[in-house]
Amino acid sequence: MSEEHREQAVSNRPLSEAVRSLTGWFQNEAATVNRAIALGREHLVTHPEDGETRASVRQLEQDREKLHRDWENSSLRKHVESRDAARTGTIERRAGLAMPGLAAGLSRGTSAEAKTRGRFIGYAAVTNQPAVIGGAFEEVISAGAFAGVLRDDVVLSFNHNDDYVLARTPRTLSLTEDTHGLRIEAEAFPRDSLTSTIRRRISRGDLSKMSFAFTPGEDTWELGKGAGGLDRRRLLSFSRLWDVSLVTRPAYDGTRVWIVDAERSAAPATDYDWDAEPSVRTISPARQRRLEADLVEIEGQLRADREKVRQRSRDVAYNYDEMGRLICEVERWRTLQSS
Repeated sequence: MSEEHREQAVSNRPLSEAVRSLTGWFQNEAATVNRAIALGREHLVTHPEDGETRASVRQLEQDREKLHRDWENSSLRKHVESRDAARTGTIERRAGLAMPGLAAGLSRGTSAEAKTRGRFIGYAAVTNQPAVIGGAFEEVISAGAFAGVLRDDVVLSFNHNDDYVLARTPRTLSLTEDTHGLRIEAEAFPRDSLTSTIRRRISRGDLSKMSFAFTPGEDTWELGKGAGGLDRRRLLSFSRLWDVSLVTRPAYDGTRVWIVDAERSAAPATDYDWDAEPSVRTISPARQRRLEADLVEIEGQLRADREKVRQRSRDVAYNYDEMGRLICEVERWRTLQSS
């Protein structure tokens, strides 16, 4: 398969699966409305005077017409039909097209640069934040959707490529879900050229986003309710989580990945300042030592300043005492003069 065709197949895979989900949802909705209309019409055969049922049937018929209109205008259905997308594949990947040139360069790295240690920390997915998938539909992940797949066999990879595995659950990769989304923490493999190359690309900002590959569980659709009239899909659960991946082109812009050096024990908070983060993660050991020395000097200066403040406070207190003593002497002198 040529590179162009391979990338086309990768980009179509999530759309074809989403089409099956949307089609199943539409068929279930249509079947439910049709059953309700049929039951109402059967009732009217024996009870033609029942005006309430007749009005309900008319409303259901209008709902059915609207459902079919929405289906005809579905942004996802039109998008896939216009591209003649493939109808195979069940695993969805939330990333754009990969950059083959970058993947080809991951095998290079010097032995000195390969002596790496530390952790990858990031968010492979974000919850309750809409993302446009392939320009065809809007997708939102509900909070708690990952609860059933956090113990799956999951790998941390690069651009969803199993040839570039960085860590794996449960020994070197941990997954949790918090208020922001799917949080990952992985041990960086020491003395490894792949890890070293990716670390350097993260450090200089070439790689900063993440994605995930999954098989959906329960979801719902709202036709035409997304941004720009796109269909909106809400993922309520997942039946399988396959990988979390560092990617060049993410679907969810709220994802992020950063490096924590082995010397730093504390991980950044979930409400981390993304804009300030690169200056922290790229700090060198020499720079760290200089900052620590500066901190010691600043703390010494603060202690000296605090002592000056204390001395000034003692001087002020002494001055107030002296002033009080003088006032008493003046009052005593006035008393003696008046007598």
